[in-house]
Amino acid sequence: MTAREMKELHEARGIFRNEYDVKSELVRASQVAEILSIPISTLHQLVREGRFPIRHQKIGRLTLFALDELALWHIRQRNARALDVTQRLASRKAAPNDF
Repeated sequence: MTAREMKELHEARGIFRNEYDVKSELVRASQVAEILSIPISTLHQLVREGRFPIRHQKIGRLTLFALDELALWHIRQRNARALDVTQRLASRKAAPNDF
């Protein structure tokens, strides 16, 4: 992991702790759903179908996710969106206007 990735990971963990009241290294499914702005039922469905990209752990009835994995996934998603936007803007500049 690069120094930049470590810094981003630390920042993402801080955001999750401060804005979403995450208090431990394991994040409850309800908190993950809130962070991702999706219904808890959707999160549980994705987990059941094996389509959720972050590993989970079941303890009794609780579904828990590792904070670091959630933070890393969040960073990668954000960076991928930023790269996509940058590429789209670059392609618009390179393409001649049709006006």
